Parts: sequence; C-alpha cells; structure tokens
Amino acid sequence: MRRIDMLIHVSTMDLQRNLDAYMTNAVSAFDAFAPGWQGAIGFDRSKGRAREDVFRHWRDLISNTGINPSNQVKLVTGNHNQRLYWLLLAAKHDLAEKCWSTIAEPDGQAKLF
Repeated sequence: MRRIDMLIHVSTMDLQRNLDAYMTNAVSAFDAFAPGWQGAIGFDRSKGRAREDVFRHWRDLISNTGINPSNQVKLVTGNHNQRLYWLLLAAKHDLAEKCWSTIAEPDGQAKLF
C-alpha cells in the first residue's frame, strides 16, 4: 500500500437509525468497522456525540496504518437537507489532499476547471 488513495463513504443514515442496536448488541457492526470502539466513546453522551466519537475513533485507526485521513470531511445531504453520508479521503500523497480540500469546499469542484 505504498501508493493508495481512498475516498470512503460512511452512511450517516445507518448510524442514525441503528446506533442504539450497534451500541447494545453483543456482536456489533462497530466491532468490524472500528475495533476497540467501546473504549473510545462515552456511553453517557448524546447520540450525536456518540456517532462523532465512533467516527473519530475510526479515523484514528486509519491514521495508525500510515494512511492520512483528511481533515476535510464532506457531508452529503439530500433534497430536504437530511444527512445521507460522509465522504472522507484517506491518502498517502499530499497532492490528493490538496485536490480533496478544493473539492470538499462549497462550489469547490468548479475551481478545478
């Protein structure tokens, strides 16, 4: 994985709908998605904060592999402003981050042409 860039889709709708089940089931989808998640989140926090904690822990796991997750996370919303998913770039090269930072800005894609 010397040269790898990944654009990763994370469903916010799934995290909203299934958070309670993921946090309480004996075998959780979080076990595969973000191993060690139990120690990374506060169970006494709001659901929104718990989702953010799991996402942040997952980003830290990616970072621990030597691949750099971008600080620019793009939230994609639907026609009625409902949160659908996050897009996150994880890359090893600075050029990928530079392109992604431009794209992730509002109207950023227009700046590429």
